[in-house]
Amino acid sequence: MGEMLDGGMAEYCLVSADQLVSIPDGVTFAEALSAGCLRHRPPHADHAQHGQEGDKVLVLGASGGVGTGCVIIAKLLGAEVIACASSEHKLSRLKEMGATRRSIIPRSIGRNGR
Repeated sequence: MGEMLDGGMAEYCLVSADQLVSIPDGVTFAEALSAGCLRHRPPHADHAQHGQEGDKVLVLGASGGVGTGCVIIAKLLGAEVIACASSEHKLSRLKEMGATRRSIIPRSIGRNGR
């Protein structure tokens, strides 16, 4: 929805039953909702499955949909996660998700070749 069909911002929509996924016990609605972001991950994110306990993982843009997914996956694999984001507020959320170390990256870095 919102990619192949219009209506990504709709309050209600009609879909066929085979497009629905049940939420497992113990998973909040917000957690289940964010899992959909991982479907559109970059190809190099597949390397995360080869991580192992004790690895150090640097996640740039860690507060976005794909970034938070990478933080969660790396923590589940037992890695030490170093998360980078653009504000203290975002970093405090990443700390709650298990990021061991955090760093603020100024928004201007990476824009216009600077």
